[in-house]
Amino acid sequence: ELKWFFRAESTVVYPTPSAGNVYFTDYDKVVYCLAAETGALAWRLDLKTISARMGSGSTVAGKVKAPLVFGERLFLSDATILYCLDKRRGTVLWARAGLQESDARRFVVDGIYADPLLEGNRLVYGTRKNFMARDPQNGHLAWSNGDPSTFGGFPAFYDGLVFTQSRDFAKNRYSVVCLDATNG
Repeated sequence: ELKWFFRAESTVVYPTPSAGNVYFTDYDKVVYCLAAETGALAWRLDLKTISARMGSGSTVAGKVKAPLVFGERLFLSDATILYCLDKRRGTVLWARAGLQESDARRFVVDGIYADPLLEGNRLVYGTRKNFMARDPQNGHLAWSNGDPSTFGGFPAFYDGLVFTQSRDFAKNRYSVVCLDATNG
């Protein structure tokens, strides 16, 4: 028996339930929070307005990755920005562009390819030029490693290690990379 029905503005992806709510995104970069029991809209947030304020330069919506819930926070990323939201109110706590951390001379936004994964006090994800870890409380960079060139998918944690896929784009070669979770 159908309990409720909610019509979003675009194609819906990645419903993620947590603490009586369900969070999901749509192809237009809108994040929704609904009451799981009733389907009532608690809040919605258009990520395009945030990415425009951050000057990402991207006019393309890009792929919004699956929401990741941890405590009272909701983490997700689109093609260029990693977001941390207050899951109860839908407000942005912090947002970080997928910057090439090694390029201090100019502002370069590097696309986020590997979906964020949280383990303990590290939020890890990959861009095309770096695989990095951030502090989930404030978004500050914990470490960055320029060796893996991620191209999508999910990293994995095991016993203090992070595993991710990498691609040498120049030679079109693929590999699996293992990094120390504490320092990359």
